Amino acid sequence: MPAIPLTLFASLIIAGLIAFFFLKYLQTQRDLQATLKATQWLATLYAGVVTVLTLIGVAQLIIGREAPSAALPISPWLPEGMNVHPGANGLSLENLHFDTITADARGIPLEAALLLAGSLILGSIMQVSIALAFRALARGRLQGIPFRPQLTRLTQSLAWVVLICGFMAPILEGFGAAALASESLIGWELTGGLSSAPTPNLAVFISFWPIGVFLMLYTLSAILETGEQLQKNTEGLV
Repeated sequence: MPAIPLTLFASLIIAGLIAFFFLKYLQTQRDLQATLKATQWLATLYAGVVTVLTLIGVAQLIIGREAPSAALPISPWLPEGMNVHPGANGLSLENLHFDTITADARGIPLEAALLLAGSLILGSIMQVSIALAFRALARGRLQGIPFRPQLTRLTQSLAWVVLICGFMAPILEGFGAAALASESLIGWELTGGLSSAPTPNLAVFISFWPIGVFLMLYTLSAILETGEQLQKNTEGLV
């Protein structure tokens, strides 16, 4: 079995070809405006695709009550009798256990569906906001006004969006997965010599990278504000 799945390998090849032809296009243009226009187009396209996929995912969760490939958190568990013997090179595994179970969930409870949908929406808001911010920056440069009060306020707003959504999205996902696990992992039937069944668990992960992005964006807003002031002071000077 190859180390990299065939689908992932094919995706990398396609992404590489797209990036190659895109860079060749920019190289032939040798024009900053072409790069900025391409940035606008790609940012708009990305925001649209993310929005459509999010709407489909939310509808699937709330209306269809389905969660494909849902990761259900469980307490550390290992079926009795499962052992991994050391290999020829002496490699061995200790404290082997499972802490999640992946399954296609159907008929999920409304509480879990709302929590998972909320996490999906927050993640989408963050991605769309970043894409639209790139679009606004490129548009301002195309219009010959790289420093504007709107861009400074936009960058500050984006910083708060990333901070709030980046923190809350994994928390809602953790509680949603725990609610789904508590409802689904109650009817296990022990067969095949199993002496124990997995029990649901609560696994909430807090990400700290939004703090770094928040500080970077606020620093960028300060730079934009300084550039805006310099732009005002030099207007009319030739």
